[in-house]
Amino acid sequence: MSAHLGVWLSPLADGQLPPAQAERALAHVAVCARCASGLAAERAARQALAAATEVSVAADLTERLMALSSTVPPAAGDPLRERPAPAWPVAGDTTVALTGPLAGDVVGSRRGLRRWLGA
Repeated sequence: MSAHLGVWLSPLADGQLPPAQAERALAHVAVCARCASGLAAERAARQALAAATEVSVAADLTERLMALSSTVPPAAGDPLRERPAPAWPVAGDTTVALTGPLAGDVVGSRRGLRRWLGA
Protein backbone atom coordinates (compact mmCIF):
# COMPACT_ATOMS: atom_id res chain seq x y z
CA MET A 1 0.00 0.00 0.00
CA SER A 2 1.43 3.39 -0.96
CA ALA A 3 -1.19 5.65 0.65
CA HIS A 4 -0.18 7.55 3.77
CA LEU A 5 -2.49 9.32 6.17
CA GLY A 6 -1.17 12.85 5.51
CA VAL A 7 -3.94 15.34 6.33
CA TRP A 8 -5.82 12.68 8.30
CA LEU A 9 -3.12 12.58 11.02
CA SER A 10 -4.39 15.72 12.71
CA PRO A 11 -8.02 14.59 13.07
CA LEU A 12 -6.76 11.15 14.13
CA ALA A 13 -4.63 12.69 16.90
CA ASP A 14 -7.57 14.88 17.94
CA GLY A 15 -9.98 11.95 18.09
CA GLN A 16 -12.17 13.54 15.40
CA LEU A 17 -12.40 10.56 13.04
CA PRO A 18 -15.42 8.27 13.21
CA PRO A 19 -14.59 4.97 14.99
CA ALA A 20 -14.37 2.85 11.82
CA GLN A 21 -12.04 5.32 10.09
CA ALA A 22 -9.94 5.75 13.23
CA GLU A 23 -9.57 1.97 13.51
CA ARG A 24 -8.39 1.66 9.90
CA ALA A 25 -6.03 4.62 10.31
CA LEU A 26 -4.54 3.16 13.49
CA ALA A 27 -4.10 -0.19 11.75
CA HIS A 28 -2.12 1.63 9.05
CA VAL A 29 -0.07 3.50 11.68
CA ALA A 30 0.82 0.13 13.25
CA VAL A 31 2.60 -0.98 10.07
CA CYS A 32 3.81 2.35 8.63
CA ALA A 33 6.79 3.99 10.31
CA ARG A 34 6.26 7.24 8.39
CA CYS A 35 2.67 7.66 9.59
CA ALA A 36 3.56 6.46 13.11
CA SER A 37 6.21 9.16 13.29
CA GLY A 38 3.76 11.75 11.97
CA LEU A 39 1.11 10.76 14.52
CA ALA A 40 3.67 10.91 17.33
CA ALA A 41 4.67 14.42 16.21
CA GLU A 42 1.01 15.53 16.09
CA ARG A 43 0.41 14.20 19.59
CA ALA A 44 3.62 15.78 20.92
CA ALA A 45 2.62 19.15 19.44
CA ARG A 46 -0.79 18.94 21.12
CA GLN A 47 0.80 18.06 24.46
CA ALA A 48 3.23 20.98 24.16
CA LEU A 49 0.40 23.39 23.36
CA ALA A 50 -1.69 22.07 26.24
CA ALA A 51 1.23 22.57 28.64
CA ALA A 52 2.06 26.06 27.38
CA THR A 53 1.59 28.97 29.72
CA GLU A 54 0.67 32.52 28.87
CA VAL A 55 3.44 34.73 27.58
CA SER A 56 3.76 38.17 29.08
CA VAL A 57 4.04 40.89 26.49
CA ALA A 58 5.90 44.12 27.09
CA ALA A 59 3.56 47.08 27.47
CA ASP A 60 5.38 49.05 24.78
CA LEU A 61 5.41 46.25 22.16
CA THR A 62 2.82 47.90 19.92
CA GLU A 63 4.67 51.22 19.99
CA ARG A 64 7.99 49.55 19.13
CA LEU A 65 6.45 47.61 16.23
CA MET A 66 4.81 50.74 14.87
CA ALA A 67 8.14 52.57 15.09
CA LEU A 68 9.82 49.75 13.16
CA SER A 69 7.21 49.89 10.42
CA SER A 70 8.03 53.53 9.73
CA THR A 71 11.67 52.59 9.00
CA VAL A 72 10.79 50.01 6.32
CA PRO A 73 11.30 51.41 2.81
CA PRO A 74 8.35 51.30 0.41
CA ALA A 75 7.80 48.13 -1.60
CA ALA A 76 7.76 49.94 -4.95
CA GLY A 77 10.64 48.69 -7.09
CA ASP A 78 11.57 45.84 -4.75
CA PRO A 79 10.96 42.60 -6.71
CA LEU A 80 10.95 40.49 -3.54
CA ARG A 81 8.02 42.47 -2.12
CA GLU A 82 5.87 42.80 -5.23
CA ARG A 83 2.57 40.93 -5.27
CA PRO A 84 2.55 38.01 -7.70
CA ALA A 85 0.16 38.11 -10.62
CA PRO A 86 -2.97 35.99 -10.12
CA ALA A 87 -2.78 32.46 -11.54
CA TRP A 88 -6.37 32.57 -12.76
CA PRO A 89 -7.59 34.41 -15.84
CA VAL A 90 -8.80 37.94 -15.21
CA ALA A 91 -11.24 39.62 -17.61
CA GLY A 92 -9.26 40.56 -20.72
CA ASP A 93 -6.15 38.77 -19.49
CA THR A 94 -4.49 35.86 -21.28
CA THR A 95 -2.86 34.35 -18.17
CA VAL A 96 -3.37 30.61 -18.03
CA ALA A 97 -3.94 28.82 -14.73
CA LEU A 98 -1.36 26.21 -13.77
CA THR A 99 -2.76 22.76 -14.50
CA GLY A 100 -1.48 19.26 -15.08
CA PRO A 101 1.28 17.49 -13.18
CA LEU A 102 2.83 20.74 -11.91
CA ALA A 103 -0.37 21.80 -10.16
CA GLY A 104 -0.65 18.65 -8.05
CA ASP A 105 -3.85 16.71 -7.64
CA VAL A 106 -4.67 17.36 -3.99
CA VAL A 107 -8.36 16.59 -4.40
CA GLY A 108 -7.71 13.35 -6.26
CA SER A 109 -5.21 12.12 -3.68
CA ARG A 110 -7.59 12.96 -0.83
CA ARG A 111 -10.38 11.07 -2.59
CA GLY A 112 -8.12 8.03 -2.88
CA LEU A 113 -7.35 8.20 0.83
CA ARG A 114 -11.03 8.63 1.66
CA ARG A 115 -11.79 5.50 -0.35
CA TRP A 116 -9.04 3.65 1.49
CA LEU A 117 -10.34 4.83 4.88
CA GLY A 118 -13.86 3.86 3.88
CA ALA A 119 -15.21 7.42 4.12
